[in-house]
Amino acid sequence: EDIEAFLGTDNTTKSVAYNGSIDVDEFMNIDKDEILKDEISLEVPVQNEQESKKIEHSSNFLQPLEDVAAQSETLSLIYIPKQELNGEDQSVDELTEILSKRGMDKDKAEMMVLELFNGSKYSHAQSAKMLLLFCASGLEFAKYMLARALFKGKFFEKNIEDGVSIIKQMALEDRYAEAICDMGELYESGTVVHQDMQKAIECYLEASSMGISRAQKHIQRLGK
Repeated sequence: EDIEAFLGTDNTTKSVAYNGSIDVDEFMNIDKDEILKDEISLEVPVQNEQESKKIEHSSNFLQPLEDVAAQSETLSLIYIPKQELNGEDQSVDELTEILSKRGMDKDKAEMMVLELFNGSKYSHAQSAKMLLLFCASGLEFAKYMLARALFKGKFFEKNIEDGVSIIKQMALEDRYAEAICDMGELYESGTVVHQDMQKAIECYLEASSMGISRAQKHIQRLGK
């Protein structure tokens, strides 16, 4: 899949420049209940051939992508990591091997992405590299978390406009529920997009109908 198309990095999604009117360190915070408490292993459980084929052909499975390493390198030229790895890294190499040759269950991949943000198992350099590998593999949740990382300057050089650009593309084109809720926050605060309370409420209502609990909290806060 084309990297630019997947990440929605074209300039058409950008609006007015960020004016510093809100505290970006508090905006788009990940809820505390999302923090993982269990260690996540890269080891793939042994399954019989029939089980493996069933899993690998389901919609909840990341299909192997042979050139995932090359595509992640391309992404690293667009989204600049704050720290670079010095030489080879076992964790990164293992993940590259899995994503390029075997693929991975999406639920497990999403848990690993959360651990990159909430855990202390990996360095910032490792986390940046592994997040881009997941993005290159086509994991939507990784793209969403990349947007948040860019917005907050975590693992990557801070780039609020590019972060919001990805969120906007995911909300408007992919109808990704978490991104729709984020768009509500952006419209409410007037960050990078023009402030529009009606659009903010519409986003919160839609995200709430898709099961996003923080969207419901916004609706209650606004008395809607």
